[in-house]
Formats: sequence, structure tokens, C-alpha cells
Amino acid sequence: MIRGTPRSTQSSSSAASDVYKGQVLYRCPAPTNHLCACGRAARSLKSAGVEFENRKVPFSKKKRPEIEELTGQKGVPVLVDGDEVVHDSRRIVEYVEATWGTR
Repeated sequence: MIRGTPRSTQSSSSAASDVYKGQVLYRCPAPTNHLCACGRAARSLKSAGVEFENRKVPFSKKKRPEIEELTGQKGVPVLVDGDEVVHDSRRIVEYVEATWGTR
């Protein structure tokens, strides 16, 4: 199983330390799940029956400091599952299948 970089301890002002305790998918603001890699990650989570929060970030990579803080990169999608941070849609799909399986 391929996973992303573990999240380091972050300050309370961090986007990742919000109140929501479940899985969070940071993604682009595309209107559907069929236009981009972010949609592929979202479809994978839904097909596995995982409840998750969608957090849409701006299209502009310059306006994604929370993503850079989580992964050291500015690309999306990024899945945060507890202390685990997984980036890249292919890795997210592999992580979802290994963690929750598929229906």
C-alpha cells in the first residue's frame, strides 16, 4: 500500500486541525466528479461507502497554503484520514481500497 507523507504536528490555526474528525478530501472546485483527478478520488471514497468532508480549494496553486502545509506540495487531491495524509489520486484510490475495500 502506498501512502503519502504523515502529517506533522500543526498549530491550532491549521486547516487540518478543524473540528471535523473524519476523513477530509481537499479538492479543486470542479462542479462534478467526472472532470478531474479530484473527482476520481471522491468517486472512490463514495463507492467504498466512506463518509467524508469535501473541502474545495481555489484553482490557483498560489492560493493553497493549507495544501502546502499538509504535503509540501500544492497539488490536489489530498486525503486526510486521522494522522495519515495521502496525496495524488492514484495513491488515494489505492489507500481507499486497502483501508475500506470496495462495494
